[in-house]
Formats: sequence, structure tokens, C-alpha cells
Amino acid sequence: MDISVIGAGYVGLTTAACLTELGHHVVCADNDLAKLGVLRRGDVPFYEPHLPEIVKKNYSAGNLEFAAYLRKEQLGRLHAWRNGFRLQETASPITRN
Repeated sequence: MDISVIGAGYVGLTTAACLTELGHHVVCADNDLAKLGVLRRGDVPFYEPHLPEIVKKNYSAGNLEFAAYLRKEQLGRLHAWRNGFRLQETASPITRN
């Protein structure tokens, strides 16, 4: 299945990598061009055990792609987002003074 994940942060990248391990093709989109460059070089900008190896393996195999935006033809291939995830930061429930 072709899946899109919006956001290549801790949750988005980890989710995308795990989905590729399950055999899916994943496009992971993020608006941070510097982060995308790091990921395309095979580096992961945070610590998660085994994640760099999973990302490198699936990126090299073509199962994991990184994009700054999703093209119209990708949206069609992704079934108009029916199979997409949208991940976003949420406000912390803890307030600090």
C-alpha cells in the first residue's frame, strides 16, 4: 500500500519507518529542508534504537521517500489521502508558570 506521512519528526519518521518494515511504500513529507537533507544522507536527527538502520535500508531500497511537498500525481497514487496519516504537534496538557 502507498502511504503518506506528513511530518518527519519523532512520531512521523518512526511511523513511516515502521510502515516500510511492514512492506508498505511511504512518502514522508516535511517542510524543513535541512531535516530532509539529513534524512536523505541516512542520518536521523534524534535517538531511537535501530531507527537509523531501518531508515537507511528502506530509503536505499526505494520503499521510503522524503519530500518537501506532495505533487498532485502523488496524491492520486495515494488514493486521495484515504490511506494517509496527518501527524502534528499538540499542546502539552501541563501548564507551567
